[in-house]
Amino acid sequence: MTHHLRKIVVASVTTCVVGAGVVATTPTASAASVVPTAVSAHAISVAPAAKKSPKFVSTHARYGKKNSKSVKRLQRKLISKGTASKGLRSAGVTGSYYKQTKKSVRKWQRKLGYSGAGADGIIGQASATALGLRWVVKGTSSTASVPNVTSTPGQSGALSPQQLKSVLKQAGFSEPSIRTAYGIAMRESRGYPGIASKPNSNGTQDHGLFQINDVHRSYIDFTNIYDAVYNARVAYNMSSAGTNFSAWGIGTQGWAGTLKKQSPSYWNMLQSEMERFKAQYPG
Repeated sequence: MTHHLRKIVVASVTTCVVGAGVVATTPTASAASVVPTAVSAHAISVAPAAKKSPKFVSTHARYGKKNSKSVKRLQRKLISKGTASKGLRSAGVTGSYYKQTKKSVRKWQRKLGYSGAGADGIIGQASATALGLRWVVKGTSSTASVPNVTSTPGQSGALSPQQLKSVLKQAGFSEPSIRTAYGIAMRESRGYPGIASKPNSNGTQDHGLFQINDVHRSYIDFTNIYDAVYNARVAYNMSSAGTNFSAWGIGTQGWAGTLKKQSPSYWNMLQSEMERFKAQYPG
């Protein structure tokens, strides 16, 4: 999610990039540990959900999602397991991921043993599977299936927290901005280098760790956009070496400031989600 040049799009934030001359580098770390969300990074032993279990699409695991069949299935499970909040039980199955659903998920996560930032109220693969849902990753693809992209081991899976930290360091980020960059990368892609969004209202898509939008193809080489370090270096350039993250709606400068005035609730959600993941930085 980033923002389009010359056009505010609240439904899907697209990136305003001014950086150029980025050099592609291949991460040296192996992404053997697949962590679709920060929550599922916790070591919880659960049996794989049966193929006929109700599915939950990974991209629907976010606060503010509306009219989602996946969220409806999640809410039904929470109610049946007795971990739904009073508000969710009263509202019933709505398909919208708001305060009561988040509160109920947090209750479920704590029941599984999560604590602190781990019990964040956003469903992850492990907690969804334990709930009896079948986690389905959508919007991702391996670099081998993307034209003109060289396959890199582990690119089709999510980077572990330590691997993502290493990628950001290779891209040039350092303390304290690397923590904000980590929060944004996790908010945008959950750490999946090979993720691509569904088409936006203008037909473009957002790509990779930081969800770089197609509108920037005229001056950014997208050949290696699914390479983790390359994508992070694009983000490093666009953030003026980690000093301005307004392109992702963070802060009050530029587009972020405009968004705060025009859609304060959405602006607050972007800050909150970034801070949630930033707090999980493995530092």
